[in-house]
Amino acid sequence: MRRVFPLLLAALTLAARPAKAPSLTRAVRLGRAAQVLAARYHIDPPLAQEIILAAQHEHIPVGIAFRLVRRESGFRVDALGRAGEIGLTQIKPATARLFAPHISVAALYLPRVNLRLGFRYAVEITRRHHGDWYRGLTGYHFGPRVADTVSVPRDSLKYASSIILTGS
Repeated sequence: MRRVFPLLLAALTLAARPAKAPSLTRAVRLGRAAQVLAARYHIDPPLAQEIILAAQHEHIPVGIAFRLVRRESGFRVDALGRAGEIGLTQIKPATARLFAPHISVAALYLPRVNLRLGFRYAVEITRRHHGDWYRGLTGYHFGPRVADTVSVPRDSLKYASSIILTGS
């Protein structure tokens, strides 16, 4: 009985201690990463944080996510392409509706929505090509049919290389 009591007391003491919230630690790391990446890309930390969270949620490497957004929109939330592409990831409304059927055009200007749908589309095309980011990004920018061709056009590879190989 004497041996059990100290073990029980130790267990109760540990249980009574407030545990460090893992979400707080994660939030601190996320905040630091957002600060570093915001400085690197000359953007506001809240936008950097949105990009990090969306990249993690959609399973896209954070570096590729930042370079994709920089290449597509120059980090402009209100960017509008010549062919009707919208927002940070320059996603077309018809493409967005493949993943969110009832999405409105106005919603595509919201960073969180635009980033998640754009990254989801990039990941989907990349998965179709067995994780080949060159073909995935080519399909993202030029359309899935271009990425499906046997010989990818030079401009397509140049676009994908500008995102994959750029270090900053």
